[in-house]
Amino acid sequence: MVFDKFVEEMQSAFPDTAFAISNDIDQTVSDIESQFFPHVMKIIKRDDSFFAEPRMILGINVSQLWSQADTDSTKETIWKNVLLCMTASLLHGDIKSKFSKILDIIKSVWNGSGQTNDEVSRILNDENSEGRLKELFDFVMETRIVKIFFEIVESFEMDEEVTDPQKLMEILQNPEHPIIQKIITKIKNLLAEKARRGSFTQEQLQREIEAIKAKITSIFGNMILGGRGATVPSTVLLGNSPEARRQRILARLQKKVRDKK
Repeated sequence: MVFDKFVEEMQSAFPDTAFAISNDIDQTVSDIESQFFPHVMKIIKRDDSFFAEPRMILGINVSQLWSQADTDSTKETIWKNVLLCMTASLLHGDIKSKFSKILDIIKSVWNGSGQTNDEVSRILNDENSEGRLKELFDFVMETRIVKIFFEIVESFEMDEEVTDPQKLMEILQNPEHPIIQKIITKIKNLLAEKARRGSFTQEQLQREIEAIKAKITSIFGNMILGGRGATVPSTVLLGNSPEARRQRILARLQKKVRDKK
């Protein structure tokens, strides 16, 4: 578990420190959500000013440890664990109830990334679009694809992969990178095993992909064109009925119209 690994690595890096470790995971998650989530860009950029205030994980003040860190290796260990613990907190419990917090993180990352896509910025920063984003989020969270994704994420030893966001972005731009190939191979093996056990079929996943595309277009295609977001039930979009196929065709036509503008 990520939190157990955090404790282990902090005790190893600071053997002379007496830790008053809490076992209250829910309180730990609450602490991280309030103290870490609003400063996600500082964490991504590894901005030392993040530790100017107390930052608590399991009752351990990470800022105090930071002030005692005397090597780059120790500081890297702290940053790595801060990122992993923040990610673990985000995935802990009912993720659907954390939509607003996730949206705030996405806004912070997008607005601080220097991206210039005006349509995305307008959608993310428009208060009126939050309901549509929530509708899309709830829809996607009910799909097999997302449930399989979370099962795959849980199967990864996160500390084995790259935890420096800047290095990760560099790696993601190189599909042939050994780490990317390692992840792809592991995902393929996990998916093959799940398919063998009958967890899903290729046709089911394809229908869900098409349904997600249609949902995105039906909500944001109409929004970009100045209309109201669609309220097509997920059971329709996910199905293989004539109505479902009609909605998916409509979504593709809306996209073509939008692309021509």
